[in-house]
Amino acid sequence: MQLSTLSSLRFGASGWAVRCLLACVVAALCSLGAQRALALPADGELPPVPIPAHPLTYKECVALALQNSPYFVPSGVEIKVKRLDAWDKRMELLPDFFVNTNLRLNNPDGRNSAPISVSFSFGQYDPLQAYFSIGAYKIMVQRAAMEHVKTIDEGLFSLAQIYISMELWSRAALVHDEIIDVARQQKAYAVQRYNAGYGSTLDVMYAERQYEDAINQKRKNELTHQQAFERLKSFLGAPREQALTLNLENAVRQVTGDFNPRTISLEEAKRNSLEIQIRRLDNELQGYQVRLAYAKFLPKYTLGLSREYSALSNSDVFVATVGLTIPVLDWGERYRGVIREKRRVVQARAEERMKTLDFENEFYTAQGAVEDAAQDLKLVATAREIASLERQRAEIMYRSGSIEFPEFTRTVERDLEARLVALSKEFEYDQAVLKLRYISGDLHSSMLDVAAYNEQ
Repeated sequence: MQLSTLSSLRFGASGWAVRCLLACVVAALCSLGAQRALALPADGELPPVPIPAHPLTYKECVALALQNSPYFVPSGVEIKVKRLDAWDKRMELLPDFFVNTNLRLNNPDGRNSAPISVSFSFGQYDPLQAYFSIGAYKIMVQRAAMEHVKTIDEGLFSLAQIYISMELWSRAALVHDEIIDVARQQKAYAVQRYNAGYGSTLDVMYAERQYEDAINQKRKNELTHQQAFERLKSFLGAPREQALTLNLENAVRQVTGDFNPRTISLEEAKRNSLEIQIRRLDNELQGYQVRLAYAKFLPKYTLGLSREYSALSNSDVFVATVGLTIPVLDWGERYRGVIREKRRVVQARAEERMKTLDFENEFYTAQGAVEDAAQDLKLVATAREIASLERQRAEIMYRSGSIEFPEFTRTVERDLEARLVALSKEFEYDQAVLKLRYISGDLHSSMLDVAAYNEQ
């Protein structure tokens, strides 16, 4: 419960009161005009950008996604909403203006006054509370901008993963074509031996099974490639029937750019981390919440100007009122509110510290993954080189008649399998480097103007 004491001053109409009223009316109308002007740009939507007919690079896909992707719309709209909230708080520095009218249907006491009366009031006015709230809402706008950039950053990372995977499939498809060709030759060889009376039905069935498995494996990879391609199109906001081609030349270079996983430092990554920046904004925002809790101890104001009947002059006169609403007793609610917000300051600082420690662990884990993938890539490269040399030797021996065709094809299969394993390890390494670039913040800092999202 809260008890309030209201002190009021009443005095007759004067030029000073009328001038104050007119000034407040003009300020209120200007504030409404400003709110309307600010709301106009947020109502329009930019038309989607048409997709070019030429093969798109990764950066061109990023540019299209920033303008067309529906996945970025909710967080982008949230920034506009928070900016409107901040403008609402700025307008609270001016009192709300109300016009009240009253029509008297009868005149029982013979009043010498007009039957229609008009009064003006400003409601409950708390400029100090509004002043302290402005800073908090500015932080909310910055936080919404950081969340939007974080959403874009996650989208760019997913887009880069799809882009690299499609480049991997295009290289692996050539190897699968060779595997199918070898399986076809093995099948033809088994049928030929069976027709000559040297082979068995089991050998033919086994060769046919290997041939079918090779074709099915390529079909699975084609389906995976098509699914990734459809996800990329939907991410760009393109309809299913939209024609779209990609420029996959040096795709890994397009995605990783000049990023060097060996030179990136933890301090630089922490400066770029969006999550840490968001936690710092939360910490700063909580400081404003403490100030707002203290502001509840301050009084509120009421202003009014009305035309009332005066028995002395038997006519209507203007009466201006100024009042204070002073909080006296609320059984400790405001005090507990201050203590509550101060404890949340401690909580916000702890969460910022935890997020920093988690980020450091995540950064070092990503660095370790890059090193492990690099070591695996070296081992696989050696195995691939050995398999390639064995294939060359087997080909020479087969042409000279030293080995039979089945032994030669088994050597070719081992070489093709080694090439697929090498492609897989290259993909793992590229993915590890990409993830480290994403975690370190180099991905969004090199492609986005983060400061532009914070502009008021």
